[in-house]
Amino acid sequence: MKRFIGPAIIILVIALFVVMVVTSKTNKAESEYIEIYATSYPSYDFARAIVKDTHISVQQIITPGTDLHSFEPAPEDLLYLNKSKIIVATCGESEKWLDDISAFIDAEKTEKICIMDYVDAAKEGNKNILQPEEKTTDEYDEHVWASPKNAIKIVKALKERIKTVFPEQSEQIDKNTDEYISKLEELDKSFEKLAQSATKPLIVADRFPFYYLVHDYNLDYYAAFPGCAEESEASASTIAKLIDIVKEKQISTIFTIELSDQKVAKTIAEATGAEVSILHSAHNISSNDYENGATYYDLMKYNLGILEKALK
Repeated sequence: MKRFIGPAIIILVIALFVVMVVTSKTNKAESEYIEIYATSYPSYDFARAIVKDTHISVQQIITPGTDLHSFEPAPEDLLYLNKSKIIVATCGESEKWLDDISAFIDAEKTEKICIMDYVDAAKEGNKNILQPEEKTTDEYDEHVWASPKNAIKIVKALKERIKTVFPEQSEQIDKNTDEYISKLEELDKSFEKLAQSATKPLIVADRFPFYYLVHDYNLDYYAAFPGCAEESEASASTIAKLIDIVKEKQISTIFTIELSDQKVAKTIAEATGAEVSILHSAHNISSNDYENGATYYDLMKYNLGILEKALK
């Protein structure tokens, strides 16, 4: 997925300068700024779990319900990011905007943590993707959190990085992380058990941000589009292939991702009688899920339950 940013960033920087000048004339206390900002929902939720019951404040920079792939920061976002102590980012292709504004963030005061650095990132591939993008790409698949195995690695690394910035909270951070890792390990074991009993492929009639999930647990799958594909209109050939697979494999449930229009899935469901369900990639969550306090663990536990029924 390619993003082109030019004049918009220039305008944003000018606006940021104005905001900084105005803000510098106020008496806003340093404590009013968030100490840890996260660019994606998983990064936010991991950090939140690690610093639970401490004074450390955490916030997601991207509003729930917003497509992360089309996000552009507002001037006040840049100001708040520059005032934070840590930015937890995926550092994938959809977050190139963070590279564009990095010159305006004081690296000595604000530490950027890239969660992709702590896992074996894989390049986006076209295996079992029925409508791959026309142009080949060397981009790495950024949806590294989709596998609990990766989530465990990320949380352990985040803990150590956060402790270096907030050493006075080390004891509580260690306690929180141990508790959270235990829950993630429980998920990991459950997905391993799922993989042993699965007899049908996972069918995602949508973008496919689940490479790390199917790879780590050796699950068979077919999907309409790559994980960060710009294209969302399936060709007649892609729809026909998915319909044939659903009928041949006697698939009862086909999946879409959160915040999707479900157009392709509904078309296939009408032709096959299969049900349509959401499989959460956790890239971002809906406003309703956010207000109800949904966590990464909750979403993955939900995924586990629905996959146990769909893949048998």
